[in-house]
Amino acid sequence: MKSEKLLQYTIIFFTIICIIPFLYISFYIHPTNDDYVYALTHIDMNCWEAMIDSYLNWSGRFFATLISSLNPLSITSQPIVWYKIYSFILILFFCATIFLSAYLLFRKIFSLRHIIATSCFFILLYLTLCPKVSELFYWFSSYTAFTIPNIVALLFLALFRYKHPIVLVLQAILAFLIPSGNEVTAILFVMTMIFLSYTMKEKRFYIMTLISILSIILVILSPGNSIRMDGQLSGHPYIWTLLISTFQTISWAILWLPTLILATFIYIPMIGIHIPSCKIWNIKISHYIIFTIITVFLAHIPPTLGLSSVMIGRTANALYFFYILLYFIGVQIIIEKNKERIADFLSFKYTHIICGSATFCFIFLGSLNLESPICTAYMDIISGKAQAYNQQWNNRNHMAQETNSGIVIFNSFDIVPKTIYINDLEDKANAQFCNAYAEYYQLDCQVQTTARHARFTTNFETLFTIGKAMR
Repeated sequence: MKSEKLLQYTIIFFTIICIIPFLYISFYIHPTNDDYVYALTHIDMNCWEAMIDSYLNWSGRFFATLISSLNPLSITSQPIVWYKIYSFILILFFCATIFLSAYLLFRKIFSLRHIIATSCFFILLYLTLCPKVSELFYWFSSYTAFTIPNIVALLFLALFRYKHPIVLVLQAILAFLIPSGNEVTAILFVMTMIFLSYTMKEKRFYIMTLISILSIILVILSPGNSIRMDGQLSGHPYIWTLLISTFQTISWAILWLPTLILATFIYIPMIGIHIPSCKIWNIKISHYIIFTIITVFLAHIPPTLGLSSVMIGRTANALYFFYILLYFIGVQIIIEKNKERIADFLSFKYTHIICGSATFCFIFLGSLNLESPICTAYMDIISGKAQAYNQQWNNRNHMAQETNSGIVIFNSFDIVPKTIYINDLEDKANAQFCNAYAEYYQLDCQVQTTARHARFTTNFETLFTIGKAMR
């Protein structure tokens, strides 16, 4: 009991430590590229007009378009300030939604401290291996389409604990909206719903699955998708899709499973062993593994086939969110079928040492690894990279506003903060994003940057530079 409480407090403490830099650094971010383009496209439209226009001319992601109509560049008089506030609120919303989902699922079997520790465990695990934090929290055009639909999907799944009519109506709405956030989440969400329908065999699961399938069909049928995809297919799209999807499905397992396996030694004593029996766990583990591999493979189809792209950045963020969920469902299936063996393991006199060692390794070799996203956020603040990035954007904006004609040439970024940097304006004044920037601010001049040479440095290099400067 004492060791379990210690484990819970340890996870809560380190999660708080790890969230702080992400909240702090949100006040150094700035809008970038697509944010200006989308703001200009829909600046004179209400949310419904923007949603219809996008559906017909650019993308079937009507839920993402609905959220993006709240772009601070479109609706506020101080867009830069609100852009920063949005990200700060999003991080809190991300954490709060995970906590609320855990509370809805476990409030009858866990104490409040236990629920907080459970939610902190998943927050910490996600931030430890998050593929690209900048697109998770700090790029409006990305988090409206990927981050928000993902965390809303988690809340949707937690609501299955309740059968009240109002809850069912809310779930029906969410089941329709979530697949229209982005295509990767749509595949993962629909496949998860198919799995739940197969295992639970209840009418409400069938209904929600059908609604989500209807939504994804509407996304696919969007006239805007064909416009967006025009010219982006590779010469051999199906071969490309098969090869890349297979390769990446294998590569994610190599990249993520070692840390997830380590985290399992925290999950089992803190969470897994306390979860009661459920129909979901009554499936052969071999069948579930096959289902998971197929699901992960299918999630690669939209970016590889639709855009001839690999899964990176925001699409990988979406995959990893569901990957954690799918992994621990598999762990729970194994626990359910091996309760006696698990109980014997937990009663072993050295188990607390094993689990304590695993927790130490997970935190200090994973979450607080020098090159982890969490340490990177700290290093971007301590080194001054984030402050310098913010100041350079402020200088750019001031310079552009003060120039009445000609072309303003901004210095390109050099060493940039990996946590918040997305992209830069182009080095040609008539390029798309430069034009959008100038048009949004109603400049009397054109803008461009010098040749792009923005680069990231490793945290080890950053520490070396700081130490050298302090001598």
